[in-house]
Amino acid sequence: MHRPIPKIKQKREKPDILVYFFSLTTPLFMVPQAVAIFQAKNALHVSLATWSYFLVADIVWITYGLKHNLKPFVVCHMFYFIVETFIVIGILLYS
Repeated sequence: MHRPIPKIKQKREKPDILVYFFSLTTPLFMVPQAVAIFQAKNALHVSLATWSYFLVADIVWITYGLKHNLKPFVVCHMFYFIVETFIVIGILLYS
């Protein structure tokens, strides 16, 4: 009978910290697009197809990250998904 191998808590290294930092902050760079759409009430030159594709892609990436236990990856794409959802809603309302 095999005993399960206990998990060893590892110290976070600089690359890990950078990955977490960028996973949390990179989606924030899409926020200005969402704000611009809702402030101007105009999404005429914003592509619904592109942003819808990003939404679908994020579902795939979130599923992949969950399956492989990639927490920063999942968090990042969840944030992307949230911001992209607002952008798609703005496009639907204002284009």
